[in-house]
Amino acid sequence: MPLEVVASMPSVTAQDLGFETLVFKSIDSVCAMAQPYLFQKCDVNSMTPESSFEHGKTVGVNQPYYFPYAGFFGLIENCQVFVVYDDAKYTKRGWINRNRIMAHGSVQTISLPLKRSSDFATISEKVIAESYDPDHHFRILRGAYSHCAHWPTLKEALPDWLDTSTDNLFEYLLATLRKVSDLLEINTDFVRSSAIDPAKSASGVSRLRNILRATSATNYLNLPGGRALYSSENFADIGVRLGFVDTADEPYEQSAAGKPSTRAGFEPRLSILDLLANLGPEGTKQYLRNNTKLWWAS
Repeated sequence: MPLEVVASMPSVTAQDLGFETLVFKSIDSVCAMAQPYLFQKCDVNSMTPESSFEHGKTVGVNQPYYFPYAGFFGLIENCQVFVVYDDAKYTKRGWINRNRIMAHGSVQTISLPLKRSSDFATISEKVIAESYDPDHHFRILRGAYSHCAHWPTLKEALPDWLDTSTDNLFEYLLATLRKVSDLLEINTDFVRSSAIDPAKSASGVSRLRNILRATSATNYLNLPGGRALYSSENFADIGVRLGFVDTADEPYEQSAAGKPSTRAGFEPRLSILDLLANLGPEGTKQYLRNNTKLWWAS
């Protein structure tokens, strides 16, 4: 894919932020807090554009999300191994079990209902509520996207994606990440964090370093919000390069919005479902190839 260094980064959304933000009550509040500091730890002028696969093994580490935005799949696509935190603390009011779609000309939120549990529950300890109705979610998405050019393809995939053969939140999210990745022909290996470090022998950056060592990583790739959290010095002594990936908010025709694909009428960073309905699998793959950029810290 064509890669380039840019002088500035787009504003960060909740889904851009990495695992370290889980220590806060609200991921959204971290976005606002992190924005002024995005350039302090990793200066874009000291970063170089390269393919993620040119030098060794590239690993990404993050929590799962419910049909996340395109940039999340841009991250997955540029990793050979993607470690998904199953034993991280579940964050309330974040994006783990909800996302945004375009419906009837306005942005709406769709959510997976969850059973009540301890405030300290991990993602793998969260359970999908019995009130969850896959058919209801399908009807919501049909109402939002049935007039889009590629709805027939999405319509065929959705029953399998929305069906829950398990009520475990993590297992469901991991399954949907894999299924969407399969549709987009992303061949990244997914690994549970607990399978690598079941004892959680460390936390924060120390645990991340342990995971990177255990996966024999030579490159660690993160979303742009991680630039406020990490520097190359965090990983240099274990022989791991630090990089960041972002997918630009290039407008595309959002038929569900009833608006032309101009910057003024375009709603960026909606769920990947919005891209698939409007561009289809092939168009979405092309969108990721054309708009995903990498930066490697020197």
